[in-house]
Amino acid sequence: MNRINLRISGGALKEMSLSPVDDKRTRYTPVKVKDAVFSILIVEEEKASRCSFRACDNAINAQEIASIFGGGGHKQASGCVMDLQLSDALKEIREKVKDYVERNSSC
Repeated sequence: MNRINLRISGGALKEMSLSPVDDKRTRYTPVKVKDAVFSILIVEEEKASRCSFRACDNAINAQEIASIFGGGGHKQASGCVMDLQLSDALKEIREKVKDYVERNSSC
């Protein structure tokens, strides 16, 4: 599975006139990338990281991934809040999504 990482700092969000709440406008942007099957958007808040998972097809179930982190939602759109700083949340998500993909060979 190919991967594209995009990180936008809080300062960059302000420069683009976006607030973390505005990420609703951008949640689906990564899944619009050609051949993308899944995207993860993580917004770092003061004491937690808010994660949004989006699936483009049936290869990955976003709800199953969100449930790993105590979240929920739907098969193609789910999310969770992790009581971790961004770098720690990203590390945990990478490890657990990799495990999920390995267990689900259709991914």
